[in-house]
Amino acid sequence: MLPECTSRLLGSFVMEPVQLWTGRIACALQAALRMTNESFAAHLGTAVRTVATWHQKPDRVPSAEMQQALDTALERAGEGAQARFTRNLTETVRVEPDSPPVDNSAHTPEGAAAVAGDLTTTASPAIITGTAEDTADGDFMGWLQVAHAAAAPPDGSDVGQIIRWYRTYEGLTQQDAAARLNTTQSRLSKLEKGTQGLRDVTELRHIANKLGIPPERLGVLPDHSADARPFASHVSDRPGPVRDSQQHWRNIRHQLNTHRAVLGDLAAELYPAQQRIPGTTVLTSANWLPDGPVDLADIELVWRAESPIPQLGGKVSQSAGARPLMASGERYDRYSRALRDLARPKLLDNRVSYRLLDVEWSGSEGTLGFNYTSYFDVLDVCEAVGHEFAQAWLAAGRKRPSFAALPFRRSIVDPFDLSARPMLPSINTLTIRRDCIEGHRMYLHRRDAKAVAAAGGMYHVIPAGAFQPAALAPAHQNNDFSLWRNIQREYSEEFLGNCEHDGNSIDPIAYDTDEPFLSFEKAHQAGDFRVFACAMVLEPLTLWVELLTVAVIAAPVFDALFSGMVAVNEEGAAVSTEAGRPTVGIPFTAAARERLHTEPLSPISHACIELAWRYRHQLLGP
Repeated sequence: MLPECTSRLLGSFVMEPVQLWTGRIACALQAALRMTNESFAAHLGTAVRTVATWHQKPDRVPSAEMQQALDTALERAGEGAQARFTRNLTETVRVEPDSPPVDNSAHTPEGAAAVAGDLTTTASPAIITGTAEDTADGDFMGWLQVAHAAAAPPDGSDVGQIIRWYRTYEGLTQQDAAARLNTTQSRLSKLEKGTQGLRDVTELRHIANKLGIPPERLGVLPDHSADARPFASHVSDRPGPVRDSQQHWRNIRHQLNTHRAVLGDLAAELYPAQQRIPGTTVLTSANWLPDGPVDLADIELVWRAESPIPQLGGKVSQSAGARPLMASGERYDRYSRALRDLARPKLLDNRVSYRLLDVEWSGSEGTLGFNYTSYFDVLDVCEAVGHEFAQAWLAAGRKRPSFAALPFRRSIVDPFDLSARPMLPSINTLTIRRDCIEGHRMYLHRRDAKAVAAAGGMYHVIPAGAFQPAALAPAHQNNDFSLWRNIQREYSEEFLGNCEHDGNSIDPIAYDTDEPFLSFEKAHQAGDFRVFACAMVLEPLTLWVELLTVAVIAAPVFDALFSGMVAVNEEGAAVSTEAGRPTVGIPFTAAARERLHTEPLSPISHACIELAWRYRHQLLGP
């Protein structure tokens, strides 16, 4: 039956409150108000993703606070909107049970974070905003709007049009809005017309706050940097269960970092042999493995407007065994927070990152789909899974534990399901100095467990790094949405010892004019610096998704680009056959390949070397 929402009294509508709002009924109100996802979210004081979720899951029951917000919105709606609301319900609501099922996940901390605060879901294509050009004059606010596909992350180029649309929707003149923004009407007019740019993150956040615009609509991403600041009050040095819990956690973390290579090989044994690349312990799926090396230039990156809400996050009960107690006696709710307070590595920052959503290889080409996630959202799952394994390994007398002893890992039913949990690819590049006369060389470094949060204590390929924009400003997001540019930044930092190229709050990195990127690009264009993707895999211990690549650099070009190669960088130290000479590296030979099997080589590095060896004739030529 239809919800009892209206009655007739003296020829006019008198709205009776909705007994229980669902996503379907909320969307009926949105349509009646003729609002876009963004304007409706701003009207209710919630995130755009929350509204998008109602479209995706119409039976979801909003939280008690949102129930009240929806009641208020309906009560304050004009008579025409209320009449349309009633008609919409008649047309869209079918016979429903007297007590609709409640999706309790929306009321849990995990569910609330996923719905309202995550970067892992965006507006549904069913009703989302048209282009700012369509709506900037305020005339087009119909409920049927066309979704526009985006090939790349938002770059802030339409900021002026968006400001104009929201100002018009709120019924503000330019003078009114300028006063609210503490600026001049002249400047606001220039911003709206696009004759004056606006890229400063602080000012963009100020405008979003004052005009009720979702910050991400202006291309500004959340700043999660505070998540990495330790809380001394959470740490206890008093004898008792809390201190014991925290010390036990530290001990397990130490064992995890000390024995990652061994633990990774053991963890791989939990999975079928057909899910492993032959000769390695890394896990892969049939559709994650190309037929051969794919030139990076032949991989298309696609921005997905929709990002499914992860079903599994770091706060689930199954991960409790990997999270110690805080001084309050409560358990840490996220692994990253325990790491931050109890064993913080030097490099720890909760950066907004690119979430991998799909992988497709076709012949010599590939397509990878992305949206947003955060580094800690991924770390909370992956490092906790590794921690759980190390703990069970110790409990089993340093033998491989069974799945029965690994509840969190067991909850990841399909480790290759990119929609089930947030997956941030790390790009791992085996660098080969191509020298057909004196012999090819490859390069590794030992990652410092005290400096990095993942893969510490092992020999690893260099460079390697998570796929993420350099900074939060809109211009960075599109500018850095490139595998090649991400790899360039890592070469600059790990080979040359440069500080992280975070740019500044306004200007993106000038890859076309700034060194060393200009020289990298010239070598790349000349065919002397080529990068190939060989596989998308999972590291077996943590189930972190990894893109395995091989860079082949002509010897004279390598020597020119990396004559200043550092022996030690912020993440670790170079590994070489000659002490103090990092540019010498390691011979890329069958003998060296075999000898490395006895070293603490990360499963990812082992796989990179094996794939490079398998494809050596294609990669290096005669």
